[in-house]
Amino acid sequence: MQAAEAECTALYLALGPDAKGQRGGVMPGKRSKPIKTPRPPNLKSMSKAERREAEQRFFEELEEWHLVNVQRRYATARKRLQRAREDFMNIKIDGENPGQKGKRNG
Repeated sequence: MQAAEAECTALYLALGPDAKGQRGGVMPGKRSKPIKTPRPPNLKSMSKAERREAEQRFFEELEEWHLVNVQRRYATARKRLQRAREDFMNIKIDGENPGQKGKRNG
């Protein structure tokens, strides 16, 4: 995950100021508000069976929370990399579009 973010940041920094402005100039590394971590249950005054059920629910919630956070970070990094690649391919070098090299006209 960190390698993907580092690649996105490098591509972003390689872009000129004109290309950065096309997407609103959002810097890599800004994240949306994190999802709240599930709180462990208060196990005092619970029977063994209730305690076991409460712990099981907590660990399931914790696993779901972790999965959602990893999926969000992955999707964000993937989208950032996609946008950086699109921007990089749209930069014109010496009047040519690098994304069009090697294509035939007609």
